[in-house]
Amino acid sequence: MSKWIAALLIGGCVGLLAACSDGSSDEIDTELQPSSLAATPAEFVPVETLPPVATGKPANWVYWLSDIDLSAIASVSQEAAVIDYSQDGGQESALSRSDIDELRSAMSGPALVISYMSIGEAENYRYYWDSAWASRKPSWLEKENPNWAGNYKVRFWDPEWQSIIFGTPDSYLDRVIAAGFDGVYLDIIDAYDYFTGQ
Repeated sequence: MSKWIAALLIGGCVGLLAACSDGSSDEIDTELQPSSLAATPAEFVPVETLPPVATGKPANWVYWLSDIDLSAIASVSQEAAVIDYSQDGGQESALSRSDIDELRSAMSGPALVISYMSIGEAENYRYYWDSAWASRKPSWLEKENPNWAGNYKVRFWDPEWQSIIFGTPDSYLDRVIAAGFDGVYLDIIDAYDYFTGQ
């Protein structure tokens, strides 16, 4: 069974979440590998405790989200790269499967190419953004984040938002999988804190 990796950012603490395609547990043991998506997470592993990659040394990785230079990433000895699935967040500049395959093969193997994905905020530069939301926003869309222009908190439990993120052929996650990424780096998973007391 193939594996798929989801990385999580929680208030500055980064970790990896491994999941199996059938939802059953599958522990990460001697090396970090790609895995297949599941509804149920199997294990959360803080970055500090990640096992070494096949080289026997701690993994080297790069985090690059805007104006991504694939050749620059490929030219350094990285075993993992977290990048956006698109050069500018839109579908027209989305990276292709061949882009991802070429990057992975140029990196120190076995390499992982992981896509950034915000699940707690909607971003107005993403392919899913509807310009009509400026005047008539959906019930799940909250106020703009004052620290990040164009990012809006979402009621992440709302089925309409969830269908944008995963579970449909046109969803954000399905586009990432189709592009050949090894996993996703999930951001704003602490969005629940925004709704505390509401």
